[in-house]
Amino acid sequence: MPFRDGSIDLVYTRQVLHHTTDLEKTLRECSRVLRGGGLLVATREHVVDDEEQLRIFRENHPIHRLAGGENAFPLPRYKAAIERAGLELLHVLGPWDAVINAYPAVHSREELDGFPAALLRSKLGRIGGLLSHLPAIDQLVWRRLNRPLPGRLYSFVAAKSAPKRARSLGM
Repeated sequence: MPFRDGSIDLVYTRQVLHHTTDLEKTLRECSRVLRGGGLLVATREHVVDDEEQLRIFRENHPIHRLAGGENAFPLPRYKAAIERAGLELLHVLGPWDAVINAYPAVHSREELDGFPAALLRSKLGRIGGLLSHLPAIDQLVWRRLNRPLPGRLYSFVAAKSAPKRARSLGM
């Protein structure tokens, strides 16, 4: 990036990291330009667990079928690459942890919180609405939604440590 070392307070990426051919190098570059205390916010990154999930993800991704270039990495690789770049991982948001990942299925926190009931109503009509009031149904729906699908979306927030200040002698 055409920026001086430590000259940026915030690096924000949206669906960028999974397009890189060298994830580790890209994250080192993000870290290089961040000031101490600066943040990296990487949103809507595709995650897969293994090569088979990557194959399925690419096979079903409309842009990849047309132009290629879609990628996805395992969650541990994203985390390790962020930390190896000298950043402290503050938050990992899974597919249903935040609206930014769950969009376009939901558009607000309220919709996200009520999504299991809305999903049951949309799939099963009035019966789904009744089922949504039963204890533990929400948990069952969330468990189903959170299964590890190929290409699921995650977001990451990481910080670059602030430089240590030299202590004055005699203080």
